[in-house]
Amino acid sequence: MQQRYRTLGAIVALDVFTIADVVEYSGVKENTVRTVIARERAAKRVEDLGEMPTGRAGGRPKLYRVVPDVKETILDDLLLGLPDTSLGQRGSAEYELPPSVGRDLTKRDTDPGEKHVLDSLLVAEDTLLCKVPGEPEEERRRELIEFARVCVHDAIGMGAERRALTDAHLTMTRLLLALAASEEKALEERGKTAGARRTLAHLAFHDPLTGLANRELFEERVSHALVQAQREGTVVGVLFLDIDDFKVVNDIHGYGVGNELLVALALRLQSTVRAFDTVARIGGDEFAILVEGSVGPEGVERLTEHVMTAFAEPFQLSVGPVSTYASIGVATTEDSIDLVDLQRHADLALYAAKTAGKRQWHRYRPELQSGLAERTELQEDLANAPIETSFVVLYQPIVELTSGRIKGFEALIRWPHSTRGMVMLEQFITLAEESGQIVPLGAWVLKQATVEAVRWQESARRDGTADGKAPYVSVNVSPLQFRDAEFSQVIQRALDLSGIEPSSLVLELTESVLMYNDERVLAKMRSLTDLGIRIAIDDFGTGYSSLSYLREFPISILKIDKSFVGDLVRSPEQYALIEGITHLAHTLGLTVIAEGVDNVRQQELLISMGCRLAQGHLFAEPVTAEEAEHLVLAPPFGRLTGLPPMA
Repeated sequence: MQQRYRTLGAIVALDVFTIADVVEYSGVKENTVRTVIARERAAKRVEDLGEMPTGRAGGRPKLYRVVPDVKETILDDLLLGLPDTSLGQRGSAEYELPPSVGRDLTKRDTDPGEKHVLDSLLVAEDTLLCKVPGEPEEERRRELIEFARVCVHDAIGMGAERRALTDAHLTMTRLLLALAASEEKALEERGKTAGARRTLAHLAFHDPLTGLANRELFEERVSHALVQAQREGTVVGVLFLDIDDFKVVNDIHGYGVGNELLVALALRLQSTVRAFDTVARIGGDEFAILVEGSVGPEGVERLTEHVMTAFAEPFQLSVGPVSTYASIGVATTEDSIDLVDLQRHADLALYAAKTAGKRQWHRYRPELQSGLAERTELQEDLANAPIETSFVVLYQPIVELTSGRIKGFEALIRWPHSTRGMVMLEQFITLAEESGQIVPLGAWVLKQATVEAVRWQESARRDGTADGKAPYVSVNVSPLQFRDAEFSQVIQRALDLSGIEPSSLVLELTESVLMYNDERVLAKMRSLTDLGIRIAIDDFGTGYSSLSYLREFPISILKIDKSFVGDLVRSPEQYALIEGITHLAHTLGLTVIAEGVDNVRQQELLISMGCRLAQGHLFAEPVTAEEAEHLVLAPPFGRLTGLPPMA
């Protein structure tokens, strides 16, 4: 009888069947069932069952915690997960069971067949009700459920064979099978819940796109690393990495390709750092790297140099190879052991790298703190500065090296600040690009430069001193300005308002505009050159390393960066490099201009390798439009022999 009570109590404890269900299909009196429940409560095995309805007024009594896909059914249908060929559907005829109405499990006959049936059912019950200690218990629990089913089916088979299966046995088998199915269902639900919890836990601390640690997990690991570093006397480094011009990728190729780039970069960064370092994505195109266990700051700097090599090769994306670069800010515990300070220092160093021209890394220095405040003030001043009255355009002559004649002028914007004095381009251009102000600012420079160029040309013709062609004007165009949807209209408007010949206008682009090899960039460049405008690549050799664009894009002029020219006299390698660029350009029919020529020796060496044009302090500093007009009318700067004058 005690075993029987345990079975009934366990079935009720499932909160699946009502008391009326058990009474109706087991043949046990309702008072007996309620007694079982009371005992189970007293034994702490059935908790918070509440008052379970027994009537059927208004329909079937409410089921407690019924599996969602099983509703308003009879007990046969509540044999959760049983196949259609289960005992409940097959009935007793298949087993040739004799009628045995009213027989009870308490009547333990001496029949060995019936005893075997009951023993098998009790083993199944004990198996289902036992607790499995330890974690994880899912597999062991599944084995026990399957063993209980085997015991039940063994009891059915033995009872059918020996004609010893009573109605009470049949009811018990059905209830045990229901209990097994319910236990199995509960295991599945627990498995789904555990999986969902693991997924949620992963998402809470990892970036869903790249799978890297997110900011929360990164900060937690930095905090742990700081404690460990103090205990062990090691140095912790934090690197903040920002992709340069990432917006260009999204604008040209779309956000899908941008996401591809982020995933590819995440994989490359993980393969670049050490196994115990942490790479995290902390923003749209911002990554962070935790460097642990370094003996000194030099180790952090060496790893930073190694991280920069991750951008040496293009990323293979669905649109083809895409080259990109990054700026990195570095901070170490040599300056602070506080989490917040360490991250702020890395951020300041990142800004310094960006301001210095990108594609580089900077380490935190205390003076960057004051620099941030100055940068913020400058940003506010720039936002409030009217373009027409706050800025000026200066012009630096582009000179033929062998004759000294002025062939053109490069337009350079300057900001004469009321309290700071003359603010140079490199000091505010990054701020203008970040705010988008570079677009209207660039359009204004283009308008001013074309108007002035026409005036110089008219003065030269009136004076009759123009030697050869009148000088052209070269205007810098930022990548953001070039990608602007209205850029072509801005160019046409400048041509129409000034009346300048398109052949007298050169647009200087940086290599970063070409690095994504986009059809729209090529189409826009061709539309400009079809008008007669020439395109120059500024700071050649410092950006996109592939030379294929010299053949693919309609380029007329290469401007060799001043960083190469500066070491020309002292370095045979630099001489060979510039000479190689010059010969390559001539082979492709391109004009070469050397920037930053400051002395006669540089001029002589450039002439010897066939470079015809240059600009720099040797000839003139950037001057106002009026001073530029005087230079146009003045005699040449002086002539050096070696090459014939340019036509």
